[in-house]
Amino acid sequence: MKSPTPEEQWQLVRLRDETARVLDHMRREALRGMPYRWEEVDTLLQLAEHYDGPPRTDSGLVEMQRWFMLAAKRQGLMSANNGDASNRRLEDGVE
Repeated sequence: MKSPTPEEQWQLVRLRDETARVLDHMRREALRGMPYRWEEVDTLLQLAEHYDGPPRTDSGLVEMQRWFMLAAKRQGLMSANNGDASNRRLEDGVE
């Protein structure tokens, strides 16, 4: 299989961007046309009301940053030994 030329790569990027805009517009129009179903909303709210698990002690932002760092390392955007002591604590699951 032949690799695309730089111009073909730019065409693919432009096509992807245009397709994303069209799909987003279609999704928004489909959602705009949906009726509001209060029964479904009420059911979702009741799920939270009847939650009997442990209370949350944080917002989850530290955990989210840990996942972002791990993903960046896997994709080669960050070296495995990049970071200070706080980064190493996050990798070990210590906050």
